[in-house]
Amino acid sequence: MLDYNRVHMVFVSNPDGRLIDEGGSNRMQRKNYNTNHCPGQYGNYNQTGVDLNRNYPFAWGSGSNQCELTYPGVSAGSEPETIAITTYLATIFEDQRGPGENDKAPDDTTGMFMDLHSYSELILYPWGYTYNNAPNHNQLKTVSYKLAYYNNYLPQKSTELYATLGSTDDFVYGEFGVPAFCVEMGVTFHENCSRFESEIWPDNKQTLLRGIKLARRPYMDAFGPEVSFNSIPSQPVNPAQPMIVNVHIDDTLHSSYEGGIPSQNIVAYRYSFDKPSWIEGANPTTVNRNVGKPKSDVMFAVDVSQLSPGKHTLFVEAKDADGNWGIPTAAWFTVGSAPQPTPTPTPDPMSNWIYLPIILNPERP
Repeated sequence: MLDYNRVHMVFVSNPDGRLIDEGGSNRMQRKNYNTNHCPGQYGNYNQTGVDLNRNYPFAWGSGSNQCELTYPGVSAGSEPETIAITTYLATIFEDQRGPGENDKAPDDTTGMFMDLHSYSELILYPWGYTYNNAPNHNQLKTVSYKLAYYNNYLPQKSTELYATLGSTDDFVYGEFGVPAFCVEMGVTFHENCSRFESEIWPDNKQTLLRGIKLARRPYMDAFGPEVSFNSIPSQPVNPAQPMIVNVHIDDTLHSSYEGGIPSQNIVAYRYSFDKPSWIEGANPTTVNRNVGKPKSDVMFAVDVSQLSPGKHTLFVEAKDADGNWGIPTAAWFTVGSAPQPTPTPTPDPMSNWIYLPIILNPERP
């Protein structure tokens, strides 16, 4: 994944708010600590500062009660933390969506944004500022359902929870066209370390990894099946013989929330060595094989005779009946040296001679 994707992580986007919160578990500091607004307050519902997730410069809305938990600041993008994030995002993402509210980002949009919050076990997607659907609504929904399969959170359009103005996910999708999500992790504002290690991290690990895999073409690849390896040889393989691979192909790996996402039968798979299919020179091999169901184990043989001895990577992708290719998976394998033929000993030239008896009769000349 890291060979073909770049992952940017901002570990804390509200450092002074976090510092205030660490001073007492009863504070539950949501806002930053801009003392120009409602100064000197540490309570749950009367806090100093600005709610950064209402301060982003897309569909921003004003507010007059500076002590309110969702006070959005004096203007869009007024806070230094917001400026830092928006400036940084502009160096990562290209603008792939038009300026109009109803302009759709192209199907081959590249990139993914995930904002990790606490709490409620939700995956929220745009829009949050309006009850109208975003131009890429069906694709945003499908990606969120794909992500939610692994942590079993509820994938919802943001307004299903409540309407928000000036949020990060609306900003990223609205400005760049990139699918953007607010992942509300856990069940309480402050999670203890043991719960984080035993539940939150295991629940979300695969969700985050799938986000990385989907980031190249999220609006397309989220519709396709997913591949996992059942088995691949762990010992060096003989290049003179085909290598046997067993994979599981599944088009049903979406959240079942409100009926889930329709699945289709598997109709093909493709594989390539050392490069995923989209890299020039990968030369993938495509096998059309209608298995008649949306998930199945598939065993196939691959020719490794042209590979050099040593470690290699096998990339595998699959396609469903709607023509959607899914995200790739990969596994290491090792090619051994070609076995040397057993030498045939060189025969002694004398061994081919034939000896015939010669009988002499002394009585006859």
